[in-house]
Amino acid sequence: MSIKINFKQGDSFLIECVVKIDDVVQDITDWTIASSIKNGAFTDSLVITKTNALLGTYSVSKADTTLWPTKVLLCDVQYTLPSGQIISTENFEIICTAGVT
Repeated sequence: MSIKINFKQGDSFLIECVVKIDDVVQDITDWTIASSIKNGAFTDSLVITKTNALLGTYSVSKADTTLWPTKVLLCDVQYTLPSGQIISTENFEIICTAGVT
């Protein structure tokens, strides 16, 4: 896994994303996008918000992460195209640690 995101349990989670295929930005207007995190039996769905579908941008977020375990969480994003084709990103790690404050 090449992508690792350090994160504090209880903080609001937010990442901004751009969809590109062969370095070409994709119009995601009619795409369905889903994402979740997992560690063992723990799973949590994340919120997807298209911020500029024509330019392929969206955010992945979760306002309340207080129940996320302080462990390495696996995450990916799944795209479903209007044709029904499903494309998933590689898994990436969210390294969730307890806050000090």
